[in-house]
Amino acid sequence: MGESDTCPICLERFTSPKILDCKHTFCLRCLKAYSDEIGPKQNTISCPLCRTQCKIPNDGLNRLVTNYFVSISEADKYCMNCQKQLKDSGSCKDCGLSLCVVCSEKHSHSPTNKDNNNGSEISETRINFHASFLRRLGNLKTVNFYKLDTHFVVESLPENDCRIIHSIRLASSGSVLVVPSGVPFILLMNQYGETVDKIHTPHQCVGICELNAGDLLGTFPFNRIILSYKFGKWSTFVDCPDFLPVDIVQLSNGNILTCGKKLDMSFIRSGQGCLQLYSSFGELLQTLDSQFGMFDFPHKIAYDKEHDVIAIADIENNTVTIVHDNDGRYAVYKGGNRRKIEQISGSSILIERQICFHASGISSSSDGNFIISTPEGHLHIINKFGELVALGITDCEDKFGRLVPGIVLDDHGIVWCSDSLNGTIKTFKLEKFGNNLGN
Repeated sequence: MGESDTCPICLERFTSPKILDCKHTFCLRCLKAYSDEIGPKQNTISCPLCRTQCKIPNDGLNRLVTNYFVSISEADKYCMNCQKQLKDSGSCKDCGLSLCVVCSEKHSHSPTNKDNNNGSEISETRINFHASFLRRLGNLKTVNFYKLDTHFVVESLPENDCRIIHSIRLASSGSVLVVPSGVPFILLMNQYGETVDKIHTPHQCVGICELNAGDLLGTFPFNRIILSYKFGKWSTFVDCPDFLPVDIVQLSNGNILTCGKKLDMSFIRSGQGCLQLYSSFGELLQTLDSQFGMFDFPHKIAYDKEHDVIAIADIENNTVTIVHDNDGRYAVYKGGNRRKIEQISGSSILIERQICFHASGISSSSDGNFIISTPEGHLHIINKFGELVALGITDCEDKFGRLVPGIVLDDHGIVWCSDSLNGTIKTFKLEKFGNNLGN
């Protein structure tokens, strides 16, 4: 590791490298510690190397330009069993789990047999559970097996106990925009867990999208506003006095679609979700609340630009609504339902059996399908007609995420899943798939 890869203050690989006017680069945390040592806050800082007086942005050292051309440190890695930071990073050769030395010694994939005198117990393997689940789906013919690739903890403030990850969204650079809770910034991360850049936010952001021009739009439901980020500054895109905007996308015609919940002081839960359609200038064009069925709380949107197809996940009524933007056709997916007709007292009754399904995250894929993450531990892959075409499974111990897992599929086919229970992100690679499965 050369000198250009290390911070001149801490002599370690850079963490959030910031460049001063004199062109010298330092870790942000090192600059903050250095500025605190040399005196009270002021609008200039003396470079620790050359002593040049450099200007500090009005919003503080966080707003200094990030140096993209130096190597930065990887995020701390945590054991996926005990959640303690790994001192010696290692992973299971069978399932890819990142484990510390202690958990690695106890980790096993073979069933545990106990003597009958002490109580007979044979642990059920995950493949048996998956097989049982697949039989319930009946007509499913394809199963994708995803193997854990990387696992890292999302950066947060030391005093922040809340590890919720509100959103993950693919950026045009191929990196991923990550919106954590309880911290005043949005992270731009690569697939190795490295923070490429931070964008400071004036309030708690929840949803984020990158516009065609490269600017950003963010939703701030707690403030009932949508803000635009361009030229390094946030400005109001639109005020939402009667609407809590949660997620947001830009359509191919330039219009902006956001989803969320109507502000209703009567606290009626059912049917209070809606979509708002804005022009690229922030003019409200249309409010959609019952045109595509009943929304309770639509919280995630995915958009397939190539086919002009929109997918809206509703976290309260456990559905995904597929809308064809060009002609208004729509379909509702409820988790791989099977319908059958039973004869009861001479009359035929249609009975709908729903697989346990909670749509917590959704992303579009390059093949025109949508991939849905669920806390039940499966990925549902549906086509643009709302039909289940494949199910994704993994033998990762925490599956794809244990609490409201978000999801995004990057340009390399890597599946990113956030886990708000531990404030972590895991990436998965498609390892194999099976077709024409027996039922």
